[in-house]
Amino acid sequence: MKKDRTRRTAAALGDAKVRFFGDDVAIIYGSEHAIGKDKMHPDAKQCQVCTDTWLKRNSEWHVVAAQDSKVDCK
Repeated sequence: MKKDRTRRTAAALGDAKVRFFGDDVAIIYGSEHAIGKDKMHPDAKQCQVCTDTWLKRNSEWHVVAAQDSKVDCK
């Protein structure tokens, strides 16, 4: 996997949904976009969809798995 050398200057979470599985597991999935700066594309908009898995332990929520995939911006 290539190291992401992009510096983001702005970012926003798009549509996000949460689905609970019992009292201590949750899946959050949605989309996000960022404006990035690099030498090749100084003002490129980058879009991705994401899925995060959260687990509640000792009354605190922790991310136990995360997945991000780049997609074409609409």
